[in-house]
Amino acid sequence: MPNFWQRSELQVLDGQFEYLDGMIFPGSSLQHYEDWLLGAPELKVTILKPINNFTTLGEFYSHYYEPAHRSFVNNSWGRFYGQWPLFPWVNLNYGSTVIYQWVEEDSGSLIKLDVNATISGVGLKGIIDIHNNDDPITTVPVEQTDCRATKVYGGIEFQFEIKHF
Repeated sequence: MPNFWQRSELQVLDGQFEYLDGMIFPGSSLQHYEDWLLGAPELKVTILKPINNFTTLGEFYSHYYEPAHRSFVNNSWGRFYGQWPLFPWVNLNYGSTVIYQWVEEDSGSLIKLDVNATISGVGLKGIIDIHNNDDPITTVPVEQTDCRATKVYGGIEFQFEIKHF
């Protein structure tokens, strides 16, 4: 008799919605991106996938978020509890790896930001538009099979959690 947990991960995950479950700027790291006098950070997440026969990255999701209060993400986990659906991860449409790009958005004239990533040993690059006063926070590859359970991504200055419900 086959064990439920031994089934193909893609069979279990394919088509399930990916959700942003929380984010945090640990310690005093938020100060590097948004001065406390300016209040809460204006955050933009862009998700990119391989396109053009796996030669470049293309944007397929973008969303802006500004917490009501700075304290929501400043050294405290801001939680969404399933209220921020991102996309249904269909392997055929997105492949098994996507790239999350986080930016603290301000203003200024538009410039192009190069995004580089390596997926399955292949170097890929793409371009997203940001303002010249924006602060890139992190660029993180996310594997579809990593999302079976809640996982923390990012680094020492910014972290976010993704999960499936």
